[in-house]
Amino acid sequence: MRHKKIPNAVTFPAVFLGIALNTALYGGVSGALFSAKGLLLGFILFFIPYLLGFFGAGDVKLFAAIGALKGAEFAFYNFLSVSVVGGVMAGASLLRSRKFTAALKKIFFLLLFRVSVFKKLEEAEASEKMSYGAAVFWGTLVTLLYFGVYKKYVS
Repeated sequence: MRHKKIPNAVTFPAVFLGIALNTALYGGVSGALFSAKGLLLGFILFFIPYLLGFFGAGDVKLFAAIGALKGAEFAFYNFLSVSVVGGVMAGASLLRSRKFTAALKKIFFLLLFRVSVFKKLEEAEASEKMSYGAAVFWGTLVTLLYFGVYKKYVS
């Protein structure tokens, strides 16, 4: 968290573990396909925001690894959950630093005058960018609780 990096030493073994476990647990090819679909969907869902400058490459690889471990359905719900948690964390960070109103004004004027939000995002200082790894952690925890509790007992 301090260095705002997610090392490959974490993500790549998680991908291989996901593929191996799902292959073993779900009967060979069907388990490998389950894992591959999750890996691909997790990668795609985070790759697009990565191209727009919202996430780092480590976030994309981490999300793909989670998809490989838990499958495509989990990756989709996790993307939604992580997005909400990330938005709440960003809003809380802006409130804590007393920059919330200024950020809303910036967004309003960027949209009003049709200035590229993405160009401004690229120009943002490193101190203004939030580490998304924490949002991925908390959002994944929320999704695990949803799949483990709500879907199991309420659905």
